[in-house]
Amino acid sequence: MSKAVLNASYCAMVLGLLAGIPCLLSNSSAPFIARREFGYTKTSVNGWRSSPLHIPPTHDFEGTISHEELRAVALRVVPRWKVVKVHQILHALRLWGYRCDFDFDYLTNPSRMGIPSGARMLSIVLDDRVLHETLVPCDSVLLRTASGIGVEYGTSSSPAHCDQLLKVTSEIDLPADAPVHPRGGPTGTVNDIIRESLDNFVIDQELEFTAVAYSRWLPPYDRWTNRFGETTTFDDLADKLIEKPLGEGACFGAHVPYALANILRANQCHHVVGPEVVVAIEQRLGQISRLLEKNQADNGAWFEDWARVGSHVRTGASRTTFDAVLSTGHHLEWMALVPDRLRPDRQAVMKAIRLLSRTIPMHDTTSISHPRSFGAFSHAARALMLLEGVDAADVIIPADASRSPGSRNR
Repeated sequence: MSKAVLNASYCAMVLGLLAGIPCLLSNSSAPFIARREFGYTKTSVNGWRSSPLHIPPTHDFEGTISHEELRAVALRVVPRWKVVKVHQILHALRLWGYRCDFDFDYLTNPSRMGIPSGARMLSIVLDDRVLHETLVPCDSVLLRTASGIGVEYGTSSSPAHCDQLLKVTSEIDLPADAPVHPRGGPTGTVNDIIRESLDNFVIDQELEFTAVAYSRWLPPYDRWTNRFGETTTFDDLADKLIEKPLGEGACFGAHVPYALANILRANQCHHVVGPEVVVAIEQRLGQISRLLEKNQADNGAWFEDWARVGSHVRTGASRTTFDAVLSTGHHLEWMALVPDRLRPDRQAVMKAIRLLSRTIPMHDTTSISHPRSFGAFSHAARALMLLEGVDAADVIIPADASRSPGSRNR
């Protein structure tokens, strides 16, 4: 049995624990909005949810593309890796979830890795021992600290962004008491990762991934205090994101509107930001949408210069397909979470959806599975699944599929 095959006892432990989960056209920044107090007071967070706040898509674009087209997209982004990196696993978990298996007879992977189940992928990122068995050589990602469990990022074998792992746990509805096995310390839980993140939070860190994680893990609390005694609110977080120049940041700046969309949706369930901030977020998303309308290529794509103001060549002919998939997919993800009035024109969104549905199946699985490509294609595939209101793990199941005994899907 290869190292990539999930140890049966470990799989049983992980899945046993998790089985109970229910499932303006200006490039200048909007004005900074100072912290505000509005109508009532909440205490700083001293605990958090037992499971993250579930934020479903709006389902406004169901039927834009067919089930067969969605299935062709999903099959291209099945994790058939030869070289495995933590960031690939995190992207795959966002798309497939941790309960997904790929043990259909028609799915094969010629590499030694095989096709890892969702439980296997989860164990790699949450168990230091399994990580080192699978990724050789690699550095530890999870480290026991005085505050809880810290997550290393920015190394060749770790998440690329601050709080990226915590963000993924919130997006896949992982419970807060899911087990975590760090290097050099006793077993903890996701709670320990949350605690460590809050203790070390500073407003000048990379915020896009933190904002998504906190939007799902912290409500109804609207503020938190770090180990330096500094209190930050969701108002502060939103202000800082709005302040960021358009197009700046990871993935051509498209993580910023996704973070703002998550804050906005969290606020619908629990009032974590003030009314003025809600207006500011909506204005920023509307501003972004108008720029996307103006700068959409003729083929439906958005590229790295989506935030450009002024004359723009409306063609995708001279651009790379990878950049089109990267930017277009990221933008469609945040659009799946917001109401129609905050998106670009509906026809522009549908044009972008159809572009991805045609483009992704044109690429072979080897090129998509490359460490430098998988993240972009997984975002694009996830965007299509969200917009169509389906689960990728369900899309790939053919009616006559032969499955191994005991297999299951989320």
